[in-house]
Amino acid sequence: MDDKEKDFESAFNSAYDFWFPWIAEAHKDFKYYIKDPWTEQDRQKMRDEGRELLHFPVIRRIVKLITGYERRNRLTIKISPAENSDNNVAAQLTGLLMPLMENRGGHTMISDAFEMGALVPGMNLIEPYFDMKGRIQFSRVFYNKFLLDPNFTRRDLSDCGYIIVHMTDMKARDIKQLVPEHDKFIDEVLSGYDSQTSKLPFSGTHSNFDDKTGTLDYFWERTSKKITVIGDRQTGKTFTWKGDDEIRDEFFRRDYQRYTSWTDHKDTVKLTALVNGRKIETYDDPNGIDDYNYTLVSGFYYPEYDEAAEKLQGIVRPLRDSQRELDKRLSKILDIIDSQVSTGIIAEENSLVDKDDIHASGGGRGIWIKEGMFDKVKFKEPGDIPAGLFQLNKDLQGFINQIAGINESMFGTEELKAQISGYLLKLRQGAGLVSLQDLFDNLRFAKKDLAFKTIKMMQSRYTKTEVERTLNEPIDPQFFLEDLSVYDLVPEEGILTSTQQQAFYAELREDKAQGAPIPWKVLYEQRPGAMKKKLLKMIEDAEKAEQQQRKEISEEKRLLDGMRSAKINADNARAGERRTQEEENRAGAMLDRIKAGKEIQGMDYDRALALLDRLVAVDKIEVDRAKNRRSLTKR
Repeated sequence: MDDKEKDFESAFNSAYDFWFPWIAEAHKDFKYYIKDPWTEQDRQKMRDEGRELLHFPVIRRIVKLITGYERRNRLTIKISPAENSDNNVAAQLTGLLMPLMENRGGHTMISDAFEMGALVPGMNLIEPYFDMKGRIQFSRVFYNKFLLDPNFTRRDLSDCGYIIVHMTDMKARDIKQLVPEHDKFIDEVLSGYDSQTSKLPFSGTHSNFDDKTGTLDYFWERTSKKITVIGDRQTGKTFTWKGDDEIRDEFFRRDYQRYTSWTDHKDTVKLTALVNGRKIETYDDPNGIDDYNYTLVSGFYYPEYDEAAEKLQGIVRPLRDSQRELDKRLSKILDIIDSQVSTGIIAEENSLVDKDDIHASGGGRGIWIKEGMFDKVKFKEPGDIPAGLFQLNKDLQGFINQIAGINESMFGTEELKAQISGYLLKLRQGAGLVSLQDLFDNLRFAKKDLAFKTIKMMQSRYTKTEVERTLNEPIDPQFFLEDLSVYDLVPEEGILTSTQQQAFYAELREDKAQGAPIPWKVLYEQRPGAMKKKLLKMIEDAEKAEQQQRKEISEEKRLLDGMRSAKINADNARAGERRTQEEENRAGAMLDRIKAGKEIQGMDYDRALALLDRLVAVDKIEVDRAKNRRSLTKR
């Protein structure tokens, strides 16, 4: 046996012994969720008593509520810069990541892993991988298809020493497709064994064994490798040298005073593929990211607890006992009701004209009694259903909701008699979600971890030409920096859209609603959808017409202002002429008064007095005329 085969066998046995109790409990969780809680012994016992066990899946309703909320409020993953200098490369990575998650089913895969992993058994893995064409795809690894290092404690699997992904019922052609260039060895291994089924329990084996099948195991291990680090004495920056030694030596000879180098160790991974436990090949970091390409989506995880069966749970585990008791009591109630309604005829032999009439009433059941024996047969009357039994069932359903941490307001089924406002209902629904925040926090962490690993895979395999063709713009020089995703970028959640353009449009629209001075033309230029060119042409024509209208209004206003100014100037000139005439008239009147004074000196008293009265009257008339002219000018 090869050393690597021994390592695999040892790791598999150790992980299997540790995780087997948990896998068995996780299988029960699934059984409660998709089927019922009854064992075959329970069913046989009820069949012997002529009764039936029923299932009323309250748990399914709770799980569907939580996963439905997650799907309805689903957010995308975008990349934000840690510093403003990295805006461009963050935008380019977001432009690659968003359509990848949408078009390759990444968002749906996350939601499925949340429901069928975190909520029901307790965990699933999401695997981004390269397909045969070099494109990134996403898949979900079921809870019963993998084993983790029993000593792992961190959700990012950074302290997980190994991962075993166990694929069962694999035909030869499928194994050859996943592990190419080893066709002969695979055929030899499969021909020397009977068809192999899964080593893991409850793994969903379904092969009919028409063809030879085997198991394919991916044995991932954490390890380390030696690297050469180049240091820049001027800037203090370092980077890992990935070229050959001759080019490195030439590099140092050209500028030996500026650069220095040293040997270091770096964490990485390696993968061993095995068919039926036989090693096919070992690959050093096959994805080029120095990490597992698996993201853990987990429920309630208690690494400090010592019992493996209980340290990892979904929402179903604490609800199982209440669900079972509810099913038992509802089954008994229905059994009592059936016994009451299933009444019929009790008759002596030969007492009916048509014997078939005994089945014509009640529940269709009849009992024949020998002639003359009717008074010797006693029939037990069915008992009434205790009134408290219905209340007990209602309480059990309430207990299930309380244990899960939800309330009826979250289902939208508040009692009609409880008249409450919509705002209060919303507060109650929000309060019910508080107890589930750790589940959503775990999901948010898993999304970020998946984004980091997907970015690294892009950097490791995507070429400059592929990136520029996808983005339709020149690639940022920092795009392929090895530590870019560690120090410079922050994955975060954003509005779920298919493309980066749609996300940008949504952000612009929100800023516009907040009062930002964003022109409508800019908003519609970024608006995704059909007929955008025609819409922009219509907006441009409308803007031109509006500009022309404003120009005409401005010209009319200029003409009116000129006419008003000319009229004002003319009125002012006429007023000036009137004032000049008034001054001349007053001067002439003064001269006349002077002349009159001289004449008065030669007159007697009576004639002088009469002349003064005439002068005062003439002066008053002139003053009144001047006032009238000034009032007309103001109008």
